[in-house]
Amino acid sequence: MGKIRIKQIGEGFEEVVKLKKKKVVERENPPALEMKDEKNGSRKSVSTGEGKPTYSSQIHGRSARYKKARKRIIKEAVIIEDAVEKVKQIATASFIETVELHLNVEKIGIRVQLKLPHPLSSKKKVLYITSDTAKAKKEAGKQDGVELMIKGEEAISQINSAGSAPDVDQLWAEPAMMPKLATIAKIIGPLGLMPNPKHGTLVEPGNIGKKLQSLLEGNVTLSTEKKAAVIHSVVGKTDMTDKQITDNVKAVIEAITAKDIKSAYISSTMGPSVQIKLATV
Repeated sequence: MGKIRIKQIGEGFEEVVKLKKKKVVERENPPALEMKDEKNGSRKSVSTGEGKPTYSSQIHGRSARYKKARKRIIKEAVIIEDAVEKVKQIATASFIETVELHLNVEKIGIRVQLKLPHPLSSKKKVLYITSDTAKAKKEAGKQDGVELMIKGEEAISQINSAGSAPDVDQLWAEPAMMPKLATIAKIIGPLGLMPNPKHGTLVEPGNIGKKLQSLLEGNVTLSTEKKAAVIHSVVGKTDMTDKQITDNVKAVIEAITAKDIKSAYISSTMGPSVQIKLATV
């Protein structure tokens, strides 16, 4: 009986060893996931790596509308006029999108001021959110070319409750209000309304008058990010003419000078970017 029991125990031990070896092999060589190829309907395998699923960059994190627009993009760099035309063609969002220029420059610290040939709109609607509405109203005075609404923290609650962004061209805010604005970032962000120091839309109550005057004159200040040699600039809206946007793009590039720019891309709020051929500027 003792010999039989030893044999049974030995067989059981061998089975346990086999199972452990199988698990080790599976961890080292995880099974592949099958994913459907969108182009031809066939299925393809994608390694899971360490047991975690991975996703093809072509299908992860982008909307169907964006993917469709991306297929229409010109892959090589093109002249400004063609880039502007293409960006407007693929700007299919339900609202008027902002046209942005993104520049990779030679060094951090570049800062320029310029006047755009074509300001973004003739009659601007601006919402300014501040903790000191009294001071802001006093500094703002009356500006004929701007429809300015000055509100306090209640504006954030109203936007949150409505679940939609206000009908304005720009949304400015006092820097101290930024933590509270984070609660509505998902609502105003996709529309390009989130206050941003790169766009000069973070304004102290005491500087609101100067900011309004600068806006009316079409003046903008552009500078690199603190830790990256990159400059972002708003150069138009998709309801502007191709020539107006093109003129604004050229004005920005000329102000910074083409020799200080490594590469340039133009895009709309919700669309993919198109590279600009700098040699033609």
